[in-house]
Amino acid sequence: MCIGNALSSGGAMVLQSIFNPAEALDLFQSERVTLPLARRHQWAQIEELPEFSAADLSELRCFDYRLHFQKEQSSLATPYVQPKAFGTTETLTNIVSTIPTEPRDDDAGFGRPLPGNTIKIIDPLTGQTLAAGEKGELAVKGPTLMLHYLGKAPEDCFDHEGFYCTGDRASIDESGNLIWEGRMTDMIKTGGANVAPDEVDEAIKTYPGIKITKTLGLPDDMLGEIVVSCVVAQRGEVISEPELRSYLKQHLASYKIPKEIFVVEQEDVALTGSGAKIKVNDLRQLAAEKLAARRTSKP
Repeated sequence: MCIGNALSSGGAMVLQSIFNPAEALDLFQSERVTLPLARRHQWAQIEELPEFSAADLSELRCFDYRLHFQKEQSSLATPYVQPKAFGTTETLTNIVSTIPTEPRDDDAGFGRPLPGNTIKIIDPLTGQTLAAGEKGELAVKGPTLMLHYLGKAPEDCFDHEGFYCTGDRASIDESGNLIWEGRMTDMIKTGGANVAPDEVDEAIKTYPGIKITKTLGLPDDMLGEIVVSCVVAQRGEVISEPELRSYLKQHLASYKIPKEIFVVEQEDVALTGSGAKIKVNDLRQLAAEKLAARRTSKP
């Protein structure tokens, strides 16, 4: 999904990545891709291409198009079971995964560790390993784990058992499945409860007409933080904030439903240079300005 160019800069190799939806779609067909991976706003860009509806994507396997696409696509006739998986930059690739040939229970998390990998959940303050079902910080170890960060000694990157502490909030159920809740630093603390932004976004993206969604926390005098979501509509679609909020009441606990929903334009959502991630700080500033304006306009 990313086209990379290795450039030499003062003796160091720098990887520059860009996302081109048309090239990605061409690669799906020419390379007979069976399992494509992308972020939700990248799927939306692919779906908007004029050639999307007629593209030959019949080789896709282990891929459920209903999770990503809202438009009809002639060659995607059978929705397969798409595996859920989890990995980090530091592990290079996925370290846990569900099994594509098995029916997937979305409540069962991201699956069990792949061969050679070990995961544990620790108390981020004490480093103590927690029991099944307890929530804490995910720590991982395996054959693809990095040696260390550049400029840092290995002992500064791993715990005493060689585990890398990811900064992700998670738990492991009784069957050994990883239940991932999001980045610990991204967790929204509202009225004494923790809200994972990704969980809210997963619910929002199932609402018809949504192209991009990003949920974040904004400061609030009473609750500490409030849940705020910024959404971009698919081309030609109109999103009703009251109707979207009513829809979310059927899918989320009441404290997880955004207090404010802002429909923004595509150009308002700044992306990183690779086009892979949303610049959260920029979007948070925009949301704060819109929130202040909305509160000022209310009688």
